[in-house]
Amino acid sequence: MILALKPSRSELLETAKWVKDQEAHPSWPDHVDSKVKELFKDLDYESQ
Repeated sequence: MILALKPSRSELLETAKWVKDQEAHPSWPDHVDSKVKELFKDLDYESQ
């Protein structure tokens, strides 16, 4: 599980950028952004 790895904010952003390029579906980037936002919330990065 990603949360157990406790990725930093910058690691999540860097990984999201890479992941977005791995799929051609037009809604993929929005889906990735949504999941990263959830991770930020779960890791308490929203206030940073």
